[in-house]
Amino acid sequence: MRGVGVVRRLCGSAKPAVPRSRVGISTVEELRKKEVIEQMVRGNHACEVLADAMQKGAQVVTIRTCQGYPSPRVTEMENTLIDYRARPSATVNAFIPVAFAFGAITNMIGGHISTVCNNAVAQAAVLHYNSQIRELNDEEINDPELRSKILQRRDEAEAKHFETNVEKSEVTQHLTTAVGAAFSIVKFVAERF
Repeated sequence: MRGVGVVRRLCGSAKPAVPRSRVGISTVEELRKKEVIEQMVRGNHACEVLADAMQKGAQVVTIRTCQGYPSPRVTEMENTLIDYRARPSATVNAFIPVAFAFGAITNMIGGHISTVCNNAVAQAAVLHYNSQIRELNDEEINDPELRSKILQRRDEAEAKHFETNVEKSEVTQHLTTAVGAAFSIVKFVAERF
């Protein structure tokens, strides 16, 4: 019934059609809060799907059998999308082959580079989740369930980041910066589109 709203607006109807996802939202503040939450959930879902694709790429190279797809983390994020009535990112399917190839290539290059890249992704994820927690505090979005899920994800990423002991060198710093920048770009695109 999408065309009905367009026809009403073109014909000058005083009452514009309300999208189904916005039904029940009465104030601008509530609309902004819903948009912020939808962006967070959409970005988190995309990041989990891509992290899972990276792991699958790495497993293929080491001739390990890939575990069932999707992983429990991805399934949990898909359920969160449903809970918040948020759509998945339209760009996630375009990034899956890139993430798969990234995981495979870094694993083919060698153990140290693979460890540095995994550590950089975990570090970028921790920064991403910390910014979301700050945004939840700034926007005063009272959603304890979402906050607890984000805190749990952050703690998991932080544990993964600190369990690998990577020596600090100029090459690892540049690689970490590049992977972190790529992660930020993908997250930004996934949240918006």
